[in-house]
Amino acid sequence: MKRENVAGRANVEDTPALEAYYRELERRDLGALWNVANEIEPWYPQPKSVPVLWKWREIEPLVRKAPELVSAEKAARRVVMLVNPGRKEWSAAAGLLYTGVQVMNPGEFTSAHRHQASALRFVMEGKGAYTVVDGERLELGARDFVLTPNGTWHDHGVDASGTQCLWQDGLDIPLMNSLDANFYEVHPQTVQTPSPLSRENWQKPYSPVFLYRWDSSYREVKKQKVFEYKNPLTGGPVMPTMGARLELVGSIELGRYAL
Repeated sequence: MKRENVAGRANVEDTPALEAYYRELERRDLGALWNVANEIEPWYPQPKSVPVLWKWREIEPLVRKAPELVSAEKAARRVVMLVNPGRKEWSAAAGLLYTGVQVMNPGEFTSAHRHQASALRFVMEGKGAYTVVDGERLELGARDFVLTPNGTWHDHGVDASGTQCLWQDGLDIPLMNSLDANFYEVHPQTVQTPSPLSRENWQKPYSPVFLYRWDSSYREVKKQKVFEYKNPLTGGPVMPTMGARLELVGSIELGRYAL
C-alpha cells in the first residue's frame, strides 16, 4: 500500500486485525480500495511509455529480411512492430497505439479478415499494392493513406506485376484489448469478391472515404504545413478512436497517428 499523509488520500496503518481482514477479502476475490487508491489514482498522469527513437536505416534491413525467413501465408501479416520498452505487455509503440511496418512481395496477399480494432495504413513505397475493404478494391500507390475501419472485412496484397511494397500499419489493438473488446474473425472466402460499396445515406461512425491519395494530400500539406485527414461528413477524425495527419518539416513529410 502506498500511504500518503494528505487529507483526502489513503493513509491506513496496518494492524494484525486488518491483515487478517485483507486475507479474508482476498479469499473471496475482494480487496480494500484504500490499499491501492493512491496508486491507481495518481496526482497526475504517469505514462508507462518511454521516449524511443526508431531510425529507419536500422529498421529497413530487418523489415526486408523478413520475407526471407517467413512466408506471408504463414505469418498471416508479415509485420515488424515498433515496441515501446515501457509497453511491451500491450505490443504498443506508445500509449495504447500499435504500429508496425508490413512488407509484401509481388503476388503475395493476406487472407480476408476483420477485427474490432480500427486500422489505418500509409504506403511507404512500392507499386501494385491493393486492399479490399468490405468488397471494395482500392489500388494503392506510394504515400497513399488508406483506412480499414473496425468491423470491416479486408484483405490486401501486391499484384504479381508489382514490386516489393512497404506500408506502415497503425491500429488501436492495445486500446481494444484493454477494454476487453477485441475480436478477430476469418472471412469464409480466402479473399473477397470485389464489388462496389454504396455510400448512400452513410451512417457509420467512420469516414466514407477509405483512400486518401498522396497527390491531393501533398498539395494541401504544402499550403498548410499541417494537413489532417478528415471525415468529410463531420470534419472530425477519420475514425472515432484514431486520427492521422501530415506535417511538413522543411522538405520532409511526416505521417502521424493519434488516439
